[in-house]
Amino acid sequence: MDIFKEIRGALYERDEKEKLRALQMIENLFEYTDLTTSEANRTNLIQVIGLLINEVLVEKNSDIRESILFNISQAITYNHTIARSIDWESLVANLSAFVPHELEYVLYFLGASKNLAYLALIKSYLNSDISYLSTSAKEAISDLTS
Repeated sequence: MDIFKEIRGALYERDEKEKLRALQMIENLFEYTDLTTSEANRTNLIQVIGLLINEVLVEKNSDIRESILFNISQAITYNHTIARSIDWESLVANLSAFVPHELEYVLYFLGASKNLAYLALIKSYLNSDISYLSTSAKEAISDLTS
């Protein structure tokens, strides 16, 4: 099975229920498959995360958006250093498109990136009126600076 072909196929699924089902299956692939065992796999994973980022920016269905963000989170969590190789700028440029619980994911991604250029942005959420965003910002800063 070509994991990357499966992921790309899920992203282009037109039926929302099928797309959501496929994305939920992919979550397990990120968790149980080491996708950085070769440079080719690492490159494919970076490209797939880029596709997921592009997709979340245009997706209207909140359940699918959540699943896409969770997939990115899984990819980063189980392929630890990959976040450092991802271009997060399109997410940063579109922060206003995210609702607070989605911003939690974005803060996690930026912290995992280890890119100190995001420190000021993350710090701007420390005093959020939404307590879980403040907590997420603290965790992201800890990840970013560790």
